Amino acid sequence: MPYYKGFNVDPYFFILKMKNIYIKYTKYNYWANCRLADTLKKLPPELIDKELKSSFKTIKLTVLHIYDAETIWLERLNDQPAVSWPSAKFTGSNFD
Repeated sequence: MPYYKGFNVDPYFFILKMKNIYIKYTKYNYWANCRLADTLKKLPPELIDKELKSSFKTIKLTVLHIYDAETIWLERLNDQPAVSWPSAKFTGSNFD
């Protein structure tokens, strides 16, 4: 039986366990993104670009950060290099 970081683990068990973790995370992430999208749709457009006291100056910049982070993590999980920030190509004025 293979040895993984201090544990004797059946590699098939390990792969299935990780697969289940990824599936749960993906379902949660989809749910959270849907809730975020539903909330953003209800906001007045002028609030999306209004400067706020937060980690990012606007709601739009916060959402673009989430977009960048999720895209880059997906690339990592697919063993692809992150070559650029996806939000750099965003040219929209809102999230419709």
